This record gives sequence, structure tokens and C-alpha cells, in this order.
Amino acid sequence: MVRRNLRVLAVVGLGAMAACGDGASVPSSGAADDAGVAPQAFGELVSVEQIAVYQAVKVSLVSEGATVVPNAPVIAKRPALVRLHAKAPLSTKVPKLVAELRVRNPGQPDVVLQSGPRPLGAFQEGDLSSSFYWELEAEQVTQGAQLSVEIRDPSGADPSVIRYPSTGELSMNVGAFEPTLKVKFVPIKYQADGSDRVPAMDDLTIEGYRQALYKMYPVTAVDISVRDVVAWPLVVRGDGEGWSQLLDAVMETREDDKPADDVYYVGVFVPAATQREYCEAGCVLGVAPAVGLAENVSLRTAMIVGYHSEHLHGTLAQELAHAMGRMHAPCGNPAAIDRKYPYDDASIGAWGWDLEQRKLVDPDEVYDFMSYCNPVWVSDYTYAGIYARMAKVDREKRPEVTEPPPSAMKTYHVAKDGTLRPGPTIHGGLARSSDELVLENGAHQAVGKVRGSFHALSNIGGGILVTPTEIPAATLKRARFARTVAQ
Repeated sequence: MVRRNLRVLAVVGLGAMAACGDGASVPSSGAADDAGVAPQAFGELVSVEQIAVYQAVKVSLVSEGATVVPNAPVIAKRPALVRLHAKAPLSTKVPKLVAELRVRNPGQPDVVLQSGPRPLGAFQEGDLSSSFYWELEAEQVTQGAQLSVEIRDPSGADPSVIRYPSTGELSMNVGAFEPTLKVKFVPIKYQADGSDRVPAMDDLTIEGYRQALYKMYPVTAVDISVRDVVAWPLVVRGDGEGWSQLLDAVMETREDDKPADDVYYVGVFVPAATQREYCEAGCVLGVAPAVGLAENVSLRTAMIVGYHSEHLHGTLAQELAHAMGRMHAPCGNPAAIDRKYPYDDASIGAWGWDLEQRKLVDPDEVYDFMSYCNPVWVSDYTYAGIYARMAKVDREKRPEVTEPPPSAMKTYHVAKDGTLRPGPTIHGGLARSSDELVLENGAHQAVGKVRGSFHALSNIGGGILVTPTEIPAATLKRARFARTVAQ
């Protein structure tokens, strides 16, 4: 991943926050006027405008008073912020009100929380005190959870009760899958310059990685482990030279270790004493194959440099997502852009929620972490896509095995200029997205055919060709690139 910094990260500072909002910073619109006129009855004046759940992105359940198709899943067993915006006509006076949230989880006692009393002022996305809000603990968000809200006058002067929905409950859109992101770091001992440098893998560093992934990924938990050091004697440069060879070593390590299908291997290395020195001739910070949902699980790998910088955690998030098949968001001029990305300039689309710092994240101040722009957060589009991918991997993963499957698959690295070189042998079936490919020479003359799948490499160009067929050495020398045979 190559990044350029466009703006400094801006999140909305909230200060300390209790389980219920008090709205103290918003002037009351319901106080009696100078003539002592009492506030009007609110029962027929106040309406519910928005209900949303925030875990990393804002998931809208109600907008403009009507239920909507949620823009992303709500994750089971993950803390959540619930916000309610209710409004009254500007010309009316209503008292300060309280709102009650009731969450019904199957097989559990109802969770009942209150917010307020507070006046009904203008709603501002970046100001929690402009809405009713509640924080739910992880165990209060389960599959099948439903909610309802009621708004009352705490003084009892007006007995009206506004309930949404008017009857029954509203689904919270909690997914059935409780995703755990499993990452195993592979520390690389860099020997090419005689330094034998290894990246920091202390508890503080690992916790920083965990928090970064937990904040932006649609997961219940992040499970991080660190394997033994792998020595590497070859040069790796900031312009991309040497990265694919080191990625081969990480792929082979995963192949040898035989972990569960849903474990992602991430190599971490420090190829120069400082990042400034490393970036003198280019600044590739990470690489991963963009992997479809294939049987070749050894491709579920990534590489990052281990320098502590403002880009480190965003790089890790991006490379892991590449290994889940995600492409780039359109900002910073990356290659391999996701043409379906719905927002201009890698905007995140919806407001975010940093549940570690308990702060709202302004979409106008950040970019999706799949882009080359900074600072980063996650869009609802990327969030939903990663959840769908993790759920599919979980459904289709094989039982843990002690011996490799019998089918050996050959890998070949395709460089930016189209040349091919052999990579490691991995085990697994032919990808369902495989094609018949024709190998051509520099004059566009066919020199051979092979059936396989091509996986683009992020940030350094080229990619990895996976095939059950060994390409003859003489063909490799002449071949310059592969293309799909026309149907």
C-alpha cells in the first residue's frame, strides 16, 4: 500500500460520556416564555425522525420517520451506540423529554435504558447531545435483537407516550454470524544488509494492531498470534523490488504451518533503519494478493513494513482486506480500483463511531482505508463487504486437517512487464473463478495455454497465476503475459 497524506484526522471530540445523554449543551426550546405560558402538549407534535446503530459505521434503521433497508450489518456481541432523533415543529414549545430504549434479545431479559431529560433541538450528526443516545454492551447485542423506543414527559404533566414502532419491535439487523478476525504475524529477520533486524512484536505493538483492526472491521473479536521468526537474506526495496519473493516465503510458511482456513498470515519486516531511509526510492508499505473466495487458502497472506507511523495501522487494514478480495477505493491514484465503490474520492459515506475512543468520525474528514489517502476510517460499503466475505469463508471453510489435500497447485508470479517466474507450490482445488488463459510472447503470438486463476498484487503491480499445470521452462522464457481466452 502506498499512501499520501491529504488532511489531518478529525473526529468529533465528545468528552466524557455516561450511559445516557443529558443534552445539557443544547438550549431548551420548551421553557415557559416571559408571560408564563406553559409548554404545549407534545403528544401530537413530536415525531421520530431517525434511529441508527453505530459500531464502526452508522447503520440506519429509520430515516425521515420510515424504516429503511440497513446500509450495513449490525455485528453480534459487539458494543453499540444507539441514537434517536425526534423533532417537533419549530414554532411549538414542548417540555424537556425523556426517551426509553428497550432492546429485546431472544432468551434474555429486556434491556431498558433511559436518555434525558433533554429538549428537542436541531439534530447535528456530530453532536451526541443533539439526540437521545444509549450505549449497549457487547452481550446486549445478539442475533435476532429487536428494539423499540418510547418518549415521555418526565414531569407527568402530559401523559402522552410516543412509541416507535407503534406496535411490536424494530429489527436491529444483527447478523447471524459472530466474526472473529484471526491474524498470525510472521516476523521477518531482515539479513540482506547484515543487520538481522526484526520488527517490534511487543505487547504494546500487538495491542495497537488489534485495536486498529477491531475499530474498523466488522468483527466480534480480533485474535492475534505471532509465530517464530523467518530469516530473509534478499533485498526488498521501497520501489517494489523483492516484495513478491518475500511474499512467496510467507505463503510457503502458511502452507507448512497448515492453519485453519480463516487464519490470515501477515509478514512484518523492517528493511532499513528508518522509514525515511527505506522510502528514498519509493514507498511501498504493504502487499497482498487480491484473493477471490477460492480453495487456495495459502494465498490468504499479506506483507507490511513494521515502521511505527501514522500509516501503519491503515496499511495493515488495507492489506488484510486485499487478501479478502477487496480492491482499492478511488483516491490517491491507486491501481486496481473497485469500480463499484459508491462514493467519490473514497468518502466513507456514513458517519463513523470509534468505539475504543468513543468518538464520532466525520465522513468529511476521513477516507476509506482501501484508498491511498489519509487519514482513514471505513466506509459502510467496505464494512458490509468484509462482513459478507468473512461470513462466506466461515461457511465454506474445511475441517482442520493434519495432512495437505492431495492436489498440488503451481503458482507463477506475473511481473508488471508480463514476465513470469515460478512461485511456491500450494495445495487446494482449482479456483471456481478459473479461466483458460493463453500465454503470449512480446509479439502477441501464442506460445501456450493454461487453465488457472489470476490474482492481482496490490501496490506493486502484476500478480499471481495459480494453475494445476506446470508451465515448461522454455515457455516461461518466452511468455510475457497471460490473457483470458475469448469465449
